[in-house]
Amino acid sequence: PQVDDLTQGIPTALPADANYEPGTNGAQFSPQGGARLSLRGLEALALLLMGDGRVDGVQILSPERTAQLRQPAWQYDAGLGNIDHYDGTLNARTAGLRIISGKTPGDRLFTNDERRWFGHFGEAYGLLAGVWVQPETGEGVIYAITGTAFDPYAEPSGGKVAQPIEAAVLAALSKL
Repeated sequence: PQVDDLTQGIPTALPADANYEPGTNGAQFSPQGGARLSLRGLEALALLLMGDGRVDGVQILSPERTAQLRQPAWQYDAGLGNIDHYDGTLNARTAGLRIISGKTPGDRLFTNDERRWFGHFGEAYGLLAGVWVQPETGEGVIYAITGTAFDPYAEPSGGKVAQPIEAAVLAALSKL
């Protein structure tokens, strides 16, 4: 289950004028980027990002392309005012991944961890998930949270990169 605000009644699945024929284009209902991965799929993505683009003996991306995925394409620069860095929680991105830079307390995957992590947060339809890798050490973190008995967005993130429930899960994972 997920927490829904039903004070205004039960919403319809589609607006009456949606002009959608079931089975024709599910992409409009998919998460950003269209990626729907199981935890095993996230594991394969983590292995791909940590290594040379090979997963289970299959070369999916060339080592050069894999390295490119980890190269910063944008970095926050206060002097340039080059974008809102969301109160210090977003300081760098690659062409397709987020970088947890470790530069500010709000942009750390784990408390007091100043290392760079590459990956992505996922959220859709009551799911909060993430896949994060630290190629220099070979460490990776994969998690999925679903079915909370409360609204995970009801509590403010307090200037942290993750929602409070994610921060709690990441804190527990950091002790493993």
